Amino acid sequence: MFSLFTPIVEIVTLLINSLKRATWVKIQSLYAVIEFLQQTRVTTKKNDYPSVPTVTMAFDKRVQNDTRILNEHTVQKSRNPTTEYTKLTKSMRNGYFFLLSGLCFVTLTACSQLSEEECLYMSWHARGVMDGAEGSPAGKVNEYQSMCAKYSVQVDRATYEEGRQQGAKRYCTRANGFSVGMDGDRYQNSCPDSVERDFLSGYQPGRLMWTAVNNVQVAQSIVRSSTQKIQNIERQIDRLYVDLEDTSLTDKQQSEIRNEIRWARREIENERDRRRTNELRVPELLDRCRDARERVQDLGFVVADVCY
Repeated sequence: MFSLFTPIVEIVTLLINSLKRATWVKIQSLYAVIEFLQQTRVTTKKNDYPSVPTVTMAFDKRVQNDTRILNEHTVQKSRNPTTEYTKLTKSMRNGYFFLLSGLCFVTLTACSQLSEEECLYMSWHARGVMDGAEGSPAGKVNEYQSMCAKYSVQVDRATYEEGRQQGAKRYCTRANGFSVGMDGDRYQNSCPDSVERDFLSGYQPGRLMWTAVNNVQVAQSIVRSSTQKIQNIERQIDRLYVDLEDTSLTDKQQSEIRNEIRWARREIENERDRRRTNELRVPELLDRCRDARERVQDLGFVVADVCY
């Protein structure tokens, strides 16, 4: 049976980051920490950590079940590593949400910041494993040092970096590089030299595909936005003409309304030009998107027909 040997405060802090994005990268990071905790048999003495609650058997069973789900997901991912990244199921996400919410309540932990206890008793190796599997750069440790400085606690940078390098091996794969690129995420130079080339061989095609799709979507969005603005302005002009029919208006008020109508018509012409420009761009951008898709597929990646 899977057992937790690190303090509950540390487990909450490490797991909470896995809920920020429900992507394969987060699954990798969570799996890396679980695997690390299984391999690292650290015993906790009674007085090592103040006021640490006992972990219940129900929690042990839940973690064991989630570990099984993650293992099955890893096998499924390895069978088709170039397909679009798979997200956590709704039930699993909800399970982690309620589980972690309860743990945060029990331990009174501020999940967004490191507490004094976390700074004092944190396993910086485990934290490094988590961050490395999420693609965090080496400079991430500076954030922790800044948080812990107010408690006069020095972060073990060497131990953290050792863990981060270990976790990075899960992040810095060709398949995950493609997923990160397809997400449009920026690469933070977090991969060690020994595996960076492999990561970039997937990241660059993924980023190319994301850029091509994004360009099409931006142009199409501008067309829709301009169309909506034109319709709104036309309704505004209709209301202004209705106002002009008011016989109680002074000459000055009528002149002001006519000026508003003229400015509104100019705005319509500007939006029509903007819409027309992007309508003409869409076919070309679609051709570029299809060309990028063919190039990416020639490299062995499977990409759905997203160029439409």
